[in-house]
Amino acid sequence: MNRGRPRRVKPPTDSQIAATVRDFDRLGTPVDATIAEILDAMRTAGLRGGTDRARLAQRTRQARDGITTRKARPAHQYPRAFALIAALVDGRLLGAACVGQHALFDDRHDGEPAHERDARHRAAVAICADCTVVDNCEHVYRENTGKVAGVWAGHTRTHTRRSTP
Repeated sequence: MNRGRPRRVKPPTDSQIAATVRDFDRLGTPVDATIAEILDAMRTAGLRGGTDRARLAQRTRQARDGITTRKARPAHQYPRAFALIAALVDGRLLGAACVGQHALFDDRHDGEPAHERDARHRAAVAICADCTVVDNCEHVYRENTGKVAGVWAGHTRTHTRRSTP
């Protein structure tokens, strides 16, 4: 028994940190999220890991993506948006091939010419062709018909129709 002495916790291994980085990427947690926001997302997704592991994984992601300093942002701006994103995480879509490539799947980008949008959507449809959760994606889309648009389950969809580029 260790009376009077603090309990020693082993630091996370490199492989644990790498696995946590992959989890963060798969969940789509922002690279500039706070540790509290990340821990909340981990709990929501049913992942385990401590603060040290989350902090080291987040620093690893920031170094990988070339982020050297934290950008200042109003305190009221980000937490609500992150909570909304966390609420949209659907366990049926974990492991989707599109994770981290959301820009390809978006319905429209401001000022984007139609031919560029069509090319972007064709690239997204090609990613869906190799996805292991495409059937689940179809179910999620059907549950949210009228609320979501863009490329879902290998098809370009608007709020009212389905087409293939």
